[in-house]
Amino acid sequence: MTSEPNRQHRKNQPVRALLLFSQPTVFALMMAVILMQWRVATVVQVDMIAACPECCFNETVLRARVASGEFFPTNVRQINIRYPEYPEIKEKMTTVAGKFMFAALDRIVIRSFACDAACQEIRIVLKGKANQAYLTQENQLYEDYRLTMFDKVRHSSIARGSGVILWILLTALGWVKVYRELKRQD
Repeated sequence: MTSEPNRQHRKNQPVRALLLFSQPTVFALMMAVILMQWRVATVVQVDMIAACPECCFNETVLRARVASGEFFPTNVRQINIRYPEYPEIKEKMTTVAGKFMFAALDRIVIRSFACDAACQEIRIVLKGKANQAYLTQENQLYEDYRLTMFDKVRHSSIARGSGVILWILLTALGWVKVYRELKRQD
């Protein structure tokens, strides 16, 4: 009578071992989903063109606003964003009119500043580590320009290699468990 439950228990062992084998893949997919939602501070270079009636912006006032750590130009006509730490990521460009929010963790550097009186616009190139970098349109979030942690891992060869090695080791461990249980069952 005691051998029957024990036999049933031993029959379920390969199923448990197969579940262990599939865990690395499930774990990797779960981590990918989490990392895709996790936005992190990113070093960005922002090249923007904003409407400026009669070029009312003064460069010293602009530099003071940027030095304070927050820069919110309105009437943005075009934004090009590059990620200097990750040159393989394509430049993002938008021509949607809106308000650009850019709050830095580190010092923001104004690379260039030009005022075009004929077109009534200013062109500013900023570079810094952005805690916030997004475009709003009519007080609604239009696009967030910070990278996700998934982007950072995907473009890091060390992280990719470590992930593949870890996945192979965990999968091999699962196969060893399956093999032992099948051998024990025979």
